[in-house]
Order: sequence, then structure tokens, then C-alpha cells
Amino acid sequence: MTALLEFISGLLDGMALLSLGLLFGGLGCLLAVLRVTHDHRPILQAEAQRVLTLTLLSAIFLLGFRALQLMLKPFALAGAMGWSAFSAFAQTKVFQFSLVSLVLILCMIGVLRWLKTNMASGSRWLGCLALVTGFLINEGWLSHAASRLEGGGILMVITMVHVLGATVWAGGITHVLRLRKGLQHQQPDLWPELVSRFSPLGIVCVGLIVAPGAFLTWKYVGGWSGLIGTGYGNMVMVKIGLFACVLVLAVLNFLAAREWRETGQMNVMTQRVPAYIEVEIILAVALLFTAASLTGFPPSVDVAKDAASPAEMWTMFNPKMPRLAGPEYI
Repeated sequence: MTALLEFISGLLDGMALLSLGLLFGGLGCLLAVLRVTHDHRPILQAEAQRVLTLTLLSAIFLLGFRALQLMLKPFALAGAMGWSAFSAFAQTKVFQFSLVSLVLILCMIGVLRWLKTNMASGSRWLGCLALVTGFLINEGWLSHAASRLEGGGILMVITMVHVLGATVWAGGITHVLRLRKGLQHQQPDLWPELVSRFSPLGIVCVGLIVAPGAFLTWKYVGGWSGLIGTGYGNMVMVKIGLFACVLVLAVLNFLAAREWRETGQMNVMTQRVPAYIEVEIILAVALLFTAASLTGFPPSVDVAKDAASPAEMWTMFNPKMPRLAGPEYI
């Protein structure tokens, strides 16, 4: 039962991260792509309402996923501790900071509903961004960084910067692709402009992903043995491989947007870029689930003595003829 609950919790972690991406990506799309505070063209305002509706729904789903996670955690401990696991869990920092996150998400839902009535209001946006900042600060206490004996504070900040970059990028491109569907029957020549507007935001997000990610890898993995011989290191390698593929697609999108700005040619923007973005979104979903799975592994530096050697890894993964019999019983 414990293993099943851990699997469900990991699945909820991934779904929560996807919801967070659509939430933060939606806010980034509204400010940097649709520019709701100063671009008041009616067609963009109508699309902004749709983006904000999806952003609001994402916040509601995030609240539900995080609440389910919080309820499942003590059940995973109940097998070993009995009913006392619930009262014991309620006294932990994980429960307390998770509860604060739920309250902050609930407040964000209220502010997003308030924002729908006047998206050009600077004060409402300030309130929304203040809640996002508070949520990220609080989430830092639920990351691996909070358990470090030294340098935990800077690691928490860098972790949350990394999360912010990844979620705004992954959610932002999803919203940009959805905008194409809304504009293609009304003003299709407007979508390339929106893709071009997203490019600077995408570049910033890539910087927020790569630099903090490299630092966190160095701190949590430690070396080649930790990267190859531990579960945490293996998942980091998967993340790096997926992100490399995403980066290639992002560069193709950037070059297409630059060509459109310089020449006005629509062919690449209308024929290839949507396919690039669709594949990018699929890889982004895989990346977010991979990132969520990292919470289930201890950092490699904490299990360095238990890391598998290259020879042991080769014995396990080298190509073999399939066996039609089960392992020998000892």
C-alpha cells in the first residue's frame, strides 16, 4: 500500500507542476506576449480573457492536486506508525509550509478572478505578482534545499529561480500555441507577432533554467559517479537530454521569428513553427514529470557511498539475449 501511495503522490507531483506551469506561463503570456497593461486591441483583449480563464482553472487544479498530496502523505506513514502518523505529520514543517502554499494558491485564485474584471490595472497585477513571490518563497522550504545543513538559504533561492524559469517557459509556449487556434479564423497574421514577442521571454527563461540548473547539479550530484551511479543522477541525465532536444526546437523558433521580423515571410511561421511548438510542449511535459520525480530521490551527494560503480552499471544495462526463464530461487 505504501508503494502505491508513493506512486500516486509522484503522479500528483507531476500534475501539480504542470498546473503550476500553466498558471505561471499564463501570467507571463498575459504580461509579455499579449501585453494586457498597454496593448488594448479588442482581439487581443478577447484572447487575454481566454488565457486568464485557463490560468484561473490551472490555479484551481493546482489547489486540488496539492490538497490531495497533503492528505496522502500521512497515509503513507500510517503503515509504520498507525493512526499517530496523522497527528505527528501535522506537527512537521512539511505540513505547515504545504498548508501555507494552499492558502496562497487560494488567494491567487481570488486575485485572478478580480483581475478578470480589469486586466490593465497595475495595482491588481502587483497584488498578483506579490502572491506569486510569496508562494515561491514558501515553496523553497519544501525543496531538497531546506534539508541542507549548510548553504540551504542560497540553494532555496536558486531552486525557486530554476522552477520559475521552467514553469513560465513550459506554460508560456502552451498558451502561445493555444492563441494560434483563437486567431487563425480572425486575424492569422497576428500570431507571428505574438510568437516574436514570446522569444525574449523564452531567452530569459532558458537563462533561468540553465544557470541555476548547472549550479544545483554541481551541489546535489557532486561528480561523475553521482551522476551515473545514483537514481537522482540518472534522472538529472534524463532532464539534460530532454532539455537539449527542447533547446534545439527553441532555437528553430527563435530563428523563424527573427526571419519573420526581417523579411515578413509567413511560410515558416505558419507551417513549421506550430509543429516545433507542439513537440516542444510534449518534451516540456516529460521534463516537468522528470523534475517532479526527483523529489523521490535523495541527492547523490548524500548517498555517495552507495553509488553504483561503472562496472556495476554496465553489468546491469549491457545488451543481453532475452531470457525465457525467471531468476534462480536462492
